[in-house]
Parts: sequence; structure tokens; C-alpha cells
Amino acid sequence: MRVPQTLLLAATLAVTGAVLTLDSPAMGASPTYTVVDLGKLPGGVESGAYAVNARGEVAGWSRSGTDFSPVYWDINRTCRVLGNFGGDRSFQEARGINASSQVVGICSATTGWRAFFWDAKNGMQNLGDLPGGSNYSEAYDINDLGQVVGVSSAATGYRGFLWDAQNGMQDLGELPGGENISYAHAINNHGYVAGQSKASTGWRACLWYPNGNIQNLGELPGGVDQSLAYDINDAGQVVGFSDASTGRRAFLWDADNGMRDLGDLPGGKDLSMARAINNKGQVVGDSHAAIGQRAFLWDAEHGMRNIDDLVDATGTGWQLLYGYGINDLGYIVGYGRNPDGNYHAFLLVPEPATLALLAAGVGAIWMKRRRKA
Repeated sequence: MRVPQTLLLAATLAVTGAVLTLDSPAMGASPTYTVVDLGKLPGGVESGAYAVNARGEVAGWSRSGTDFSPVYWDINRTCRVLGNFGGDRSFQEARGINASSQVVGICSATTGWRAFFWDAKNGMQNLGDLPGGSNYSEAYDINDLGQVVGVSSAATGYRGFLWDAQNGMQDLGELPGGENISYAHAINNHGYVAGQSKASTGWRACLWYPNGNIQNLGELPGGVDQSLAYDINDAGQVVGFSDASTGRRAFLWDADNGMRDLGDLPGGKDLSMARAINNKGQVVGDSHAAIGQRAFLWDAEHGMRNIDDLVDATGTGWQLLYGYGINDLGYIVGYGRNPDGNYHAFLLVPEPATLALLAAGVGAIWMKRRRKA
């Protein structure tokens, strides 16, 4: 089991206050990952993973025929169906999971499509929709406080929402000059929400503040009319994609530096998207490359790298196509083609040697601080 080692590492990081990524200079090498095929439900055809929490539990979907089921993989990699509210099952997914193993997503109901909240004690909860809505809502993310964000139909169109157990579903509004449509894709543990809103100048990535204000994050130089934010970490760094003079590019935004183009993989066709960021500033997503669509890992030191190049022998024969989630221990989830030619959810786990190197680096920093003290 690697989980106890990674939890020990997390504790070490917390005690020392060190901020290191899994590929920091203290390690002296690129990270090496083991590929875990998360499989699918019995009788299923394919599966995909969207999010991973601090425990290594994963939220995603599994397909059987034309039916999609929202699923959750526990720490033993056991896949379980979360349920639904009845109705059409052609589009059902679990999108987000927090440290308490609470899961959110979208599933069918007899009255339409509904955002759901699930936990092991109470099962599925229908979050409803905003006042005046037409029976459609979808949840994308949940933070460790149990706050949920997504999109819902409303009397005024389709609006990003914030939901919690005390206040229910609240309309987050939109950018000035908008066209009654916004999406809330991610929320951090401080209550900041990232998403997109249709403005007078086109689609724009935006940031909602806990006080209710909304900020237009703009777009990359040369962009025409589209940017979108997919994720935000606890430092307020936002990732997504934007049109640019070089095509559609993954971006990293922060309050000090604005929007930064993360580039694309070598030989690509100027197309990349950043899907998730952890609290160490590591970003995952997907980019077109010379060999086709591939998942990437980006960090400030190494830039964008093809995840296929960072895995050990367990990755032989895999095509890791989309990176959708990354936790603070470096666990990565996504969707790819396995050696059997099947499209499955995957989990990338840092190997023990990689974690040991990081722990050694943290220990060296701690000793240096003791000497200074």
C-alpha cells in the first residue's frame, strides 16, 4: 500500500512548512508514476475519471451500452455506482470529490437532469435547480467545506450556482453585459469560484469572490472571443484555456501576473487545455502532439511534458489521452486507451522511490532550518 507512505509525506510537508513539487530540484529527477487501470463496472464498455481527493479516491463514470453511471472508486480501487433519480441514463457522471469522500455530479431524474450530492451515509441527494429553471442542473466541483458549484437553468437563462446545506442553491450571476449564461466549474477551500460567463465581448473565464464580486480574467494575446476556467487552487491560481494568436492554449492565471500561456506539446497543432491544478502549482490537462492527443503535466520548472514519458513499465502500451485531476500528493486521474485497446479511467501513483526522494529533500530543508535557528 502506498497510501500510508504518501500520508506520512503529507504530514512531513505540513510540519516543515516546505513547499516542494514531486519534481522539485530536491529530487534531482523527473517523477515516475505507476499506472493503475481503474477498470469499469461489470459488463461495462468504458470508463473515465474526473477528480481525485487527498485519500486517492476517484470520481468518474462507467458506460454500459448507451447507459452512463456516476461511479466512485474507493482507496481499494473498488468501483461502485452512486445511483440516480430515475429517467434517461444516457448522460450521468460524477465530477468532483472532496476530502470527506463526498461526491457531486449529474444524473437523470424523472423531471430532467439534476445536480447531485452523494455521501456514504445518506446516499444521493437531488440539489434541484434555480428558481424558474426548466429541470436542468449539473454539479462540477465540491470543496472540503461541502460547498458545491455548477450550472442550473433559471428564469434568466443558465447560471452558475453555489450550493451548501444551509442556504441551498444560489445564483452567482454573470459578467456585465452578459447574455444570461454562466458556468461555475470549480471552488477552492476559501470560497473562490472559477468558471466562465458570456459577456458583451464573448465567452470569458471569470472568478467569483466570496463577497459576490465577479472578475473577468480576460484572454491570451491575440485571442478573439473565448476563454474558460476549469479549476482553481487554494492560492487563487486559475487554469483553463483561451483563444490566442497561436491557437487555443492552456493558461495559468494569478492575481499578480495575469494570464500565462502554458504552450502545447511538441509537434502539436496549437491546441491545449488545462483541466486541473493542485496546491503546489502542478497542472494537468491535454494537448495535441505530433503523436496525437495526449495528457500533460506542467510545472514552473519543467514546463509542459507528455505524461506518457513519466510512467514506468506499467504504462507500456497505454495512451494517456486526457488528464482531468491532480491532488497535492501528485496522484493524477484521467481517461486513456489501455494496452488491450479499451478506453478506461486511469490513476497515476507516484512510485515509492519518487516519494522517498521528496521526503529526503524535505528532511534536508528541515535540517538546514534547524541550523539557522
